[in-house]
Amino acid sequence: MRGAMVWAVLVVGVPVALGAGGSVSMAPMSGYMWRGQYYSDEAVLQPSITLKSESGLAFNTWGNMDLTDDNANPESGLDPTGEFTELDVTLSYDLPLDGPVGLTLGFIQYSFPASGAPGTRELLATVSAKAPLAPTLSVYADIDEAEGWYATFGLSHSVELGGSLSLGLLATLGAATDKYNAFYFGVDQTRLNDLNVGASLTWDATENLSTGVSATYVTLLDGDIRDGAHTIGYDGADALIYGVTLSWQF
Repeated sequence: MRGAMVWAVLVVGVPVALGAGGSVSMAPMSGYMWRGQYYSDEAVLQPSITLKSESGLAFNTWGNMDLTDDNANPESGLDPTGEFTELDVTLSYDLPLDGPVGLTLGFIQYSFPASGAPGTRELLATVSAKAPLAPTLSVYADIDEAEGWYATFGLSHSVELGGSLSLGLLATLGAATDKYNAFYFGVDQTRLNDLNVGASLTWDATENLSTGVSATYVTLLDGDIRDGAHTIGYDGADALIYGVTLSWQF
């Protein structure tokens, strides 16, 4: 449980003064797929904590824990069951802009404690518009291992159903540069990578406590990227990821 201990230290060690508000969530999911990369097609647990100050500065730490031996490798003796296969730490800042457009800048540190694989770092910038379907454009620049760029365009919509129930709809389209795709898929070309379409149903049990169910369909769009994913050993190029999230706001 070394990864769990690292995650706990990160959470406890963040200065409380940073968080004028925040949230803690726990999400058991059917699998883990990230930017079209299928890391697990069996049960995982994904906890997250976010602290955010009134100035717009925010800290988030997120983890993925394997709940089965899906990623065990008998030849190497690696068995990450019950361990964090990934821990991400994000620092971000919402610029105090007036008007219909928002801008968030940030830094992400990725680490993989269960396997000991090299981590990497990204700079991020997200532009959001106060418009119908809440369009966003996020750009991630890997400044370490991949040295490439990934961008995603997203649309979302929320519908209040009454009785403290709400329905959320989301769609994102991702693309990446040649260096990014060469690192992750062995494809030295800039391509449209992945499409994500999802829905969630959330119930606000109290003012601070909510729970919800979600499902997201993920597919790789480009044939070369699909072939690269198969060659690397990802379980599939299409997936339906579903699960439950319990969240507490403070």
